[in-house]
Amino acid sequence: FFQAEDGIRDTSVTGVQTCALPIFSGRPWFALAVVLVPDAREVFFNVTNLQWVLALGLIVLLLLPEPRSFASRAGDILLVIFGGLSGPFSLLFSPFFAVQAWRKRSAWSMAMAVLIAATGAVQGWYIFHGAGATPEETGPVILQSLPGAIGMHLGLMTFASWLPPAVSTPTVLTSLGIAAVAGLAVVLRSTAASELRWILGAAIGLLLASAFYRCRHYLPELLVRGNGERYFYLPEIMTAWLLLAAANSGKIWRIAARALFSLFVLSNLLDLRFAPFVDYDWPHHAAELRAGRATSFPRSEEHTSELQSPMYLVCRLLLEKK
Repeated sequence: FFQAEDGIRDTSVTGVQTCALPIFSGRPWFALAVVLVPDAREVFFNVTNLQWVLALGLIVLLLLPEPRSFASRAGDILLVIFGGLSGPFSLLFSPFFAVQAWRKRSAWSMAMAVLIAATGAVQGWYIFHGAGATPEETGPVILQSLPGAIGMHLGLMTFASWLPPAVSTPTVLTSLGIAAVAGLAVVLRSTAASELRWILGAAIGLLLASAFYRCRHYLPELLVRGNGERYFYLPEIMTAWLLLAAANSGKIWRIAARALFSLFVLSNLLDLRFAPFVDYDWPHHAAELRAGRATSFPRSEEHTSELQSPMYLVCRLLLEKK
């Protein structure tokens, strides 16, 4: 794990690119939406999850005008390669680049569509030739949890993370999920920029569908705070972008969008500081073992709830043996 500032530093390139979006011209603080996500600690604290930040860069490329300088083109190519090969998002976003190439019919847009399709093909090969289903991926699919999962991550954790856990009942979360979907539809309808609307709207829907498919056998776990944060990082950011874009529309929508974005920022500020990691002094225990002396290992309770699941049986047995 890394400190929070390390994770935020890794988002700086995407943040700078965000400032270049035409819809955000003259308002560079919009780039802060990359880090102003209350539910993003799992992304920023684990270098493996950097793929989610790079995936956001792919969405930014769809919204930016075609580059004119050699440096800009080289940067876009590198972003597509690293973003496309670091996770399965090139497979998801390939149709977006294909549609853009068909609409623009330029050599650059076609080259980017081919490149993203190539990285997507590599990801697809690894997905379909990878390991088989694990035990946790063979259980029943509880579709009733879908609205509650949306309510938890795009409702409660995005706009009201300061509320106590007692409010996270299935009824409340389901209501929030329905409200979040309806609100997102209204924001999409009120956004003036048509290209922004279809790209972000389709991307949010596709990301949510893929996340729910990935977690289909343990959907109820997404109703627990802190579970599956990374799957909702991109939809939360793009929801913030849509709110910012809607803030320039009609008077009623402008007031509502600004109020919701204020809640978005407030929710993050109240959840910005995390408890420090416990220092278990592992170097001391390692030195004792090398010297052949007995030592007592501390037990971390950080993932105790996860260890109750059958999928962590080996980890639990090892801890009990210790």
